[in-house]
Amino acid sequence: MAKNKIERIDQEIEKTREKIAEYQEKLKTLEAQKTEAENLEIVQMVRALRMTPAQLNAMLSGGMNHGRDTALPESNSFILLLFVSNFLFKNIASKALNVNPACPS
Repeated sequence: MAKNKIERIDQEIEKTREKIAEYQEKLKTLEAQKTEAENLEIVQMVRALRMTPAQLNAMLSGGMNHGRDTALPESNSFILLLFVSNFLFKNIASKALNVNPACPS
């Protein structure tokens, strides 16, 4: 009788390990999807400002690119800064509080 109980427990342990492995794989996939979605969101924000790659590089590096003036109009720089700041704040806050920023409690 004790043997049957031990065998049942062993079977349950094995099932649990399999489920854990499945959930770990699912977690990896979901985290990759989230990263991809975050990257797409950033790209969409930048594209909405209709910045050239040179303008984006100039803004991110402080306004000048190899001696050529490619500075952005002040309003575009400010808007991009707001978009990126808001995006980063939501993600940092959600990780610190362990909540989903898309689902307020």
